[in-house]
Amino acid sequence: MISAIVSALHVLALALGLPSIFFRGRALKGSLDGPGLHRLFTADTVWGIAALLWLATGLARAFGGLEKGSAFYLASPLFWLKITLFATVALLEAWPMATFIRWRRGFAEARPRIRAQRPASTSSTMRRWASWSCLCSSRASWLGGLGSGR
Repeated sequence: MISAIVSALHVLALALGLPSIFFRGRALKGSLDGPGLHRLFTADTVWGIAALLWLATGLARAFGGLEKGSAFYLASPLFWLKITLFATVALLEAWPMATFIRWRRGFAEARPRIRAQRPASTSSTMRRWASWSCLCSSRASWLGGLGSGR
């Protein structure tokens, strides 16, 4: 029963995460005024929650004794590919995460300079980073279905 709940939460994390990356990219394409920043921060928060849920449930499934056991996963090349893709996504997300944290602080302090602080190319660069993050996330989840033995 617990295994099924953790597995469902793992899939739910994917269902939350991929659309949030899409909506984050859409928010970056629009104007970054008050409502635009709110959309961006909401999508980014959902992405962060999904990533943490994905990581926690993935670790629980692989090493918590809920599934096939850690020996199975550690011997699987697909598992290591998924871990590599997850680490790649984490590295790709470091710069946008730091940027959005800085923007959130500025927004919370009601500084209108947030839009002026970013160069014009930042938005397109962030969209490219988000696209790579989405691609790697989707590949990792697809490979997870292959490596689960189901």
